[in-house]
Amino acid sequence: MNEARKELRRLAFYLAIPSAWRDISNWPAVAPHTVADPTDRARLVALTKAATAFLKQEPFRQVKKLAGVSEAQFFHLMERALGAQAGTDQICGTRAFVRNLVQEPRERKAPAGKTSKYGGYSGLFKKLRKDRPQIFERMTEFLNGKDRPNTVTPHLMQVKFVEVCKADGLTEADYPLNTNSKGAGPLHDWYPGSVTSPA
Repeated sequence: MNEARKELRRLAFYLAIPSAWRDISNWPAVAPHTVADPTDRARLVALTKAATAFLKQEPFRQVKKLAGVSEAQFFHLMERALGAQAGTDQICGTRAFVRNLVQEPRERKAPAGKTSKYGGYSGLFKKLRKDRPQIFERMTEFLNGKDRPNTVTPHLMQVKFVEVCKADGLTEADYPLNTNSKGAGPLHDWYPGSVTSPA
């Protein structure tokens, strides 16, 4: 990519930043003295200076020199800094510049199935919801009153879940049917509380 195209990309990134966040003093910030590791503290200071320079639209060669990371890494960190902080209505701010302080939500990539003799089912229910949303659409229809009794006990909900999973083509070798609980714990977390007659 030639320098002119890079400059256009940088400008587009800058223009996409909401005006309220173009002033770094408005960002949630981490005080450098609270970061114990000297290397991480220096990285925070350097990246904060680089972000400040970028937001002031200083020449990018100066921004890159201050950052001490590649251009791609700088923009990746800026995207993370400007992204939402989980559980708040704020951006991550300079927290994103402290190594391992802000992490993207974990998502299971391994295929469904027990992956170790000690378990290995972590994240599989979430992956099942993503890979087979039709199972949860059918469960929602059932729980919302379609072809269901007035009271649905946790046991009945579990039985229906197994039935829907099998109807969707899952076998005893597939998660959740290959577990002792048949996914009961995560199923009840997905639909917490008692289930009673619809109003």
